[in-house]
Amino acid sequence: MVDAPCGSFHWMPTLLRRLERSHHALDEYTGLDVVESIIEVSKITYVNTSSWHFRVADLTKDDLPKGKDLILSRDALQHLSFEQVKLALKAYQRAAPRYLLVGSYPWNTENRDIATGDYNAINLMRPPFDLWPEEIFNEETPDHKHLLLFTQAQIAQWTL
Repeated sequence: MVDAPCGSFHWMPTLLRRLERSHHALDEYTGLDVVESIIEVSKITYVNTSSWHFRVADLTKDDLPKGKDLILSRDALQHLSFEQVKLALKAYQRAAPRYLLVGSYPWNTENRDIATGDYNAINLMRPPFDLWPEEIFNEETPDHKHLLLFTQAQIAQWTL
């Protein structure tokens, strides 16, 4: 699994440990984030966890690990300009994961372009993206975020 961005890695250890206890542990977890200090803290905190790895990466500029089972990108695209979102989507596409699980806001009927760093409740199913997932999962968060699940075949067909 690739978690891009992993952020402060606040809740993910709980999930990974629960998976391990249930004998469904991930072979490898890679957390990526653009903030170097966050990555350094995670590297120090989880140094004894051999299957958890962390590195600095920018979704809009860097290559992501290729051919992994899952890329989770929960809280990134809503802070990027349209141009930057498309660069991140191309990075996901080049990585060719088996599945991509990405945050989106299906209730939003009209996307608006923003300066990177601002906030837009991005809906990847609306223009200018028009990407339709295999499945939609409601996170039941206060901001009504959902996770869109795309398959490798769907991602390969994107024209961005």
